[in-house]
Amino acid sequence: MPPTIQSGSREDRDRKRGGEKRSDLVARVKYNNTLPDIPFDPKFITYPFESNRFIEYKATSLERAYKYELLTEHDLGVTIDLINPDTYQIDPNAYPDPEDERLLEEDHSSHSDSKRSRHHNMNVSWLRKTEYISTEYNRFTQKTGDSERRVGFKIKQIMKDEDVYKDRESQIAAIEKTFKGAKEPITKHYSKPGVKPLDILPIFPDFDLWKHPFAQVIFDSDPAPKGRFAPNAMEEMSQAMIRGAVDESGEQFVAYFLPNDETLGKRKRDAEENVDYVPDEEYQYMLSREYNWNVKNKLSRGYEETYFFVFRDDGVYYNELETRVRLSKRRKAGGAEVPKSRLVVKHRDLNTKEIQAQDTRLMMLEPPQEEEEEEEQFGSEAEGSVKSGGSKRSRKEDATKPKKLEPKDYRKRLIPRTTKILDVKTEEKISVKEENISEIPAPLAVHAGENGIDNGVSSYEQLRLKNLQDNADFFAKLGITEMKTDIKQSLKPSKTTQLKSKPVKKEKTKAPPETRRASLRIAKMDPDGAPLPEDFFKQPFEPVEEHFKVWRHGIKKKILPLEKTKESKEEKINYFDRPRKPSGTLEMAEYLGFNSSDSEHDDLLSKMKGCFKCKIEKSTEDKTSFDSYVKNLSKLKINMEKWQRKFGFRIYTKQSILILDIHPTNSKLLTAAGDKWGFLGIWDTAGREFQTDGVVVYAPHSRPINCLKFSLHKPNQLYSCSYDGTVRCCDLQKGVFEEIYSTPDEVLLKSFDFMTADTLLVAQQDGCIALVDTRTSRSTAENLYQLHQKSLRSVSVHPVQDNIFCTSSTDTTVCIWDLRKLKEKGKSQSLDELSHDKSINSAYFSPVTGKYILSTSLDDRIRIFNSENLSSCNKEHSIVHDNHTGRWLTGFRANWHPTREDLFTVGSMSRPRQIDVYGVNGRKVLAMKDEEYLGSVCSLTVLGRNQDVMVGANSSGKLHVFK
Repeated sequence: MPPTIQSGSREDRDRKRGGEKRSDLVARVKYNNTLPDIPFDPKFITYPFESNRFIEYKATSLERAYKYELLTEHDLGVTIDLINPDTYQIDPNAYPDPEDERLLEEDHSSHSDSKRSRHHNMNVSWLRKTEYISTEYNRFTQKTGDSERRVGFKIKQIMKDEDVYKDRESQIAAIEKTFKGAKEPITKHYSKPGVKPLDILPIFPDFDLWKHPFAQVIFDSDPAPKGRFAPNAMEEMSQAMIRGAVDESGEQFVAYFLPNDETLGKRKRDAEENVDYVPDEEYQYMLSREYNWNVKNKLSRGYEETYFFVFRDDGVYYNELETRVRLSKRRKAGGAEVPKSRLVVKHRDLNTKEIQAQDTRLMMLEPPQEEEEEEEQFGSEAEGSVKSGGSKRSRKEDATKPKKLEPKDYRKRLIPRTTKILDVKTEEKISVKEENISEIPAPLAVHAGENGIDNGVSSYEQLRLKNLQDNADFFAKLGITEMKTDIKQSLKPSKTTQLKSKPVKKEKTKAPPETRRASLRIAKMDPDGAPLPEDFFKQPFEPVEEHFKVWRHGIKKKILPLEKTKESKEEKINYFDRPRKPSGTLEMAEYLGFNSSDSEHDDLLSKMKGCFKCKIEKSTEDKTSFDSYVKNLSKLKINMEKWQRKFGFRIYTKQSILILDIHPTNSKLLTAAGDKWGFLGIWDTAGREFQTDGVVVYAPHSRPINCLKFSLHKPNQLYSCSYDGTVRCCDLQKGVFEEIYSTPDEVLLKSFDFMTADTLLVAQQDGCIALVDTRTSRSTAENLYQLHQKSLRSVSVHPVQDNIFCTSSTDTTVCIWDLRKLKEKGKSQSLDELSHDKSINSAYFSPVTGKYILSTSLDDRIRIFNSENLSSCNKEHSIVHDNHTGRWLTGFRANWHPTREDLFTVGSMSRPRQIDVYGVNGRKVLAMKDEEYLGSVCSLTVLGRNQDVMVGANSSGKLHVFK
């Protein structure tokens, strides 16, 4: 860089520069009395039109965070008068200008930046919402949609003030309008004029479950255990536990535990005995997975509140999910496996702190308390203080009691409160807004130098200090300081010496301790309280572990116990591992199960001969009126004689009953049931001389029996199908089990129905329907049709048109088929397809004319379809019903009355335990209860064809008879 060269002398440069201008101020200002910045953002007038009316503009983050500079006077336009206090007197009849009132309103945080909040903020006609305080939706929302459609030069005349802003009175009117609107009936859909509501349910907080805090747990993948049967896996996950843990390196994680088989059995026992848990019982859980976690709650930024609803008979109840937990699978270094950790759980009662926490949560649902405005006369403050002290306790007690408030009571919450103060000297009432007003400053002392000017202080500053000193002297002459002191002294409450009486302590009467319900089974006592014999709990049949691996081959043999080897103990028992019974015809006497004897078998067949002569018409209709039949049905009870009361029910098997049927005869009550291990029980209710109370058990199958039906054309025949892939006919007249149809081992049979007296339609797990002719000697199907890609659940033949049938499947559909149009190869076309939200348990035609189809689905719905037009079935009713029975209970299947189309029954999860009876209009007409004998869930129900009787079966092998 070249050097800088200066040209000319210093004098020349000084002449060119000219003289410098100096300030006339001799001394710099020492004090800067500028006010601090305003602590809040300025309030802008609301723009009454859409922000993107003329142009769509998106502000950047810098523009949104820009702090506007305010150009104001040094005192912000506020003057303080220290002499005349009347300056601050407010006229109670004066109202601010609407523009000023609009600016003085407090800002409320709006959720307009959240798409979800905007969606939830919409008002719809089918959801009535009452408001106690004005919300941001109806308070600050600019309702200019109608005006904006008529954009023109007269838009300002068209718009109204209430369209832009709602004042206080408009808010109050809007609140009261919501209470009036909530009482108006809803007659139409909010967007579809032709749709009318069937049920109108109120929405309330869940007062029963609100005391329990709920959390939403979101897994990154399905936590179901691999290689387990789907229903079993769902039951295990419903009993799972999540617990925080620390590994050896000190790293924290979330452990996911699943119950073992022993714990699942204990929980099933607790559910059947209607107890939450058994005291001092250990429940063991095994570690299944390890997760990393991310927790958010109400205090977290960006947390959206989530609620879930519970549907009950009297309304809809909501609960909040106050915590959201996201779990992601934990990756361990080196691909290490999850350690085999065990968690042992014991249940205890809630302690005092936990009960108080639940009570605190319930207080959230109490209605808000009205704040009382206190008006105190300062002249009689001493007397008022004594009175208020005496009623302090009573007011505290009253505050804890919930008080029901009407909408008009909330008017005060929108009006600013005022405090009335009585001036001591002037005796005038002054109404002042409840604000913090700074006190009058005390007189200032100013010290000057010898010549009246302090060293280092300018003349301007001396003049200012002198004025302050003069003002202070003037206030002293007026006696304002003494007046201020007198007022403070007069406002202090005078101390009165009164003897305080000690309150008499009331003795609290301790409530008698509640007696805990104890299990009579654990106490080894019968229902009457008498001790049971020592051999009562001894199994009269072979142990389960020994029975699984032994089966009979054609002749009756004594079952020998298994060898106690290490392999037999560790091997997992599964009914799918059990081989089939021998093919062909089986003698009933050689396949007796449990403690049934040959004499009981012979006695049952001899008593059944009178039932074989009757012949029942399939389409016989009951002519009794609906109301009369329901009235007769309500009179049915579980009547137990003394010799029967040790059970309160009939024990069929030791396992879950999967299917149930009643013999169509009217001469006696004969029922049949099949369980999950292939046992078939036949019960003659009049057989009290039997050791098993009339129950004779057979073992025609080796796997679960899914369908069981007495033939209406041949009353001596009882047909059954099983997971072992066979359909057998129990001929009670010949005493044999005939094999009608057989499939390979991997094909499971799910259901069947009669087309004619000699032909069956069999539903298979592979989605096929088999047409079987019982008159042929071979055990194969005449035709096989592939109708669904997934497993079938049920098949039902039309009662009038034998070629029409419907199927239900796990693919969430019910399909109607015409047998004449089916193709043995290729895809067949259904007449109609009825979609559901989840898998379907069953679907049946109505038994007389086939006018309706009744379906039961896992989406907690029972649906009734009108099937008069088979190519276009319409859904007439959808009934909300809890169909989630879990792993251990048999799934619900709504079942028609055998000779009526206006009534059906279904099991129920409600307490006390009951069986629900519905009409074809979708209304619940009856609940069959018996608190003395019915204490478990009856998953299966069936009504008598020619008798006024109802039978329910639970998942513990027991039947309950209402007659």
